Amino acid sequence: MDRERTEDLLPGSDAYDPHWSASIFAIWNLIIRPPRHRYSRVELLQGFPSERFKVGEQIGSRRHFHIMNERGLPLACTVFEPIIPSTACASLAQEKACVVHCHGNGASRLSGFQLAHVLLPLGISVCCFDFSGSGMSGGDYVSL
Repeated sequence: MDRERTEDLLPGSDAYDPHWSASIFAIWNLIIRPPRHRYSRVELLQGFPSERFKVGEQIGSRRHFHIMNERGLPLACTVFEPIIPSTACASLAQEKACVVHCHGNGASRLSGFQLAHVLLPLGISVCCFDFSGSGMSGGDYVSL
């Protein structure tokens, strides 16, 4: 778009159309502030209804918790951890890896829950959270 055409979009120009401008603003707002992905407690527990579960031969646990971000808003989190038997070697029981899943624009922590099926059998934990303004976290808009 050339400079003359861009200036036509500004208020005060002869070609300025407030309806067209409002449409552009609405599209822009959807990109930078998508609607909150909402889900119910039932959906949250759907794939892993109990706090302990089995993925293949691996026993795992699920725990929900909240942390506060720098703006004082609560972020809803879920961590999936493999349960390492006490009979396993000491180094395996002490060494732990964790993948932190950061959901995409307009999504929520639920999008990372499927990673537990892949990573827990490998002895790797998965932590998923809702960004501010997403899912069950506080805030009015997404802060990716």
